[in-house]
Amino acid sequence: MGWIKVFAPASIGNIGPGFDVLGVAISGIGDTIYARKIGKGIVISEITGVVNGLPMQANSNTAGIAAKEVLKMLRVKGGIEMKIVKGIPPASGMGSSASSAAA
Repeated sequence: MGWIKVFAPASIGNIGPGFDVLGVAISGIGDTIYARKIGKGIVISEITGVVNGLPMQANSNTAGIAAKEVLKMLRVKGGIEMKIVKGIPPASGMGSSASSAAA
């Protein structure tokens, strides 16, 4: 089966008095996830870009955790293989974990 490509932009919260209630998407910076259906489980086969020691284990990676929950909610029996291209540095305050999970 072929790959699908999903991009999720960086975002910032804590703007003025709105704190985390407000957020703004940042144009051009974000994470890209390539995903395809596999027989079983959640597999992160590759992480490139601004990596800084991100976990390859799906249960420890926000993209893997989100994928697992989506499959469970949709009652899908198969699994997903993912390749993650990090465009947002971890711990940068630009929603790096959220971007991977959203994609």
